[in-house]
Amino acid sequence: MDTSTVPSHPSPAAPAQVGPAFPRITLYRRERSPFWCAWITLPGKARMGRSTGVRLPLSSCPGAWEQSRERALQRAREIARHLQAQAESPWNPRLSELRDHYLEWRRGASQNLADGGESQVRAALRALRKWAGGEDRLAARFSPEEVDTFIVALTQSREEGGLGLAPSTARKYLQTLRAIWRAAIRRRWFFPEAGIDPWAGCTLPRSIGSPKEDAPKAFSFEEMAELLRNAPPEWRFPILFGGYAGLRLGDAVEIAWDSVDLYRGILTYPCEKTKTKSAVPIAEPLRQELARTPPEERSGPLSPLAGRPRSSLCRSFRRVLQSAHLEGQGRSFHGLRRLFLTSLPQPGESEKDR
Repeated sequence: MDTSTVPSHPSPAAPAQVGPAFPRITLYRRERSPFWCAWITLPGKARMGRSTGVRLPLSSCPGAWEQSRERALQRAREIARHLQAQAESPWNPRLSELRDHYLEWRRGASQNLADGGESQVRAALRALRKWAGGEDRLAARFSPEEVDTFIVALTQSREEGGLGLAPSTARKYLQTLRAIWRAAIRRRWFFPEAGIDPWAGCTLPRSIGSPKEDAPKAFSFEEMAELLRNAPPEWRFPILFGGYAGLRLGDAVEIAWDSVDLYRGILTYPCEKTKTKSAVPIAEPLRQELARTPPEERSGPLSPLAGRPRSSLCRSFRRVLQSAHLEGQGRSFHGLRRLFLTSLPQPGESEKDR
């Protein structure tokens, strides 16, 4: 460890560099910060900025600055020793280990972890691992250059070697990965080989889509009728539930007869996304279609599609769109929900729910 002393009369505005050996420490003043800060360079040329926690003196007396800077230097050396020890023997987890440890930490740190939070973490790291060729790489070895390449590949088509994600999904993945690496580095789970957080500040280029462009386009009632004319029988009830009750795809295919109350005209079902029970009135066209089913057949799921994986359902509905000549950018099953929410607003429904 370098023990060079600070110049006897340093300029308050000038940084103080301590020795040429490693770790190398450079004290500086950050704008709007009341503390001395330090650039710490480790033997692997890893450079990190840290606050020393030592306040800048309020007095302009040279002696006060000298004492304050000496205390800051001692504190920076302690931080450097700790960082060097972490760099020499870090945990250095692989992506799968980082995923499990991060989720465990989130559950312990926040008991109100959103239901979709865990699946989002798993999906984002799964996409990163897929881009890396399926290899369970060490998290510390991702460089900023690789991160930039991954960001481009997120929205590239699969034919071009990308992941083919929608811009809105890519933004969520980047936000999740930034949070994972930030938490891991701050808690010293591993030390990035590049010396900096490779995900810090990374965003999707503005030229790639926008949230408004990514929003699903609502169908019209005429287009929904065209879907019903061209859809296989197993898709009839899911399409009706989407357009007349506003159900999402996963809920629409899983609806069972015990959720339907034709006498009261109420549809009560467990919402898969929010993990709550929802109740919506049954529109007259939907009620008439449901009433056509004989009472002895009103048991179990309404659609044979129940139990199929989400990816299979999306591909199947895409074929329905193609047969109805309605395929195109922004077209998905969620457009039926948009039709319901824009055409049949319910009392007390907030804009956020839409």
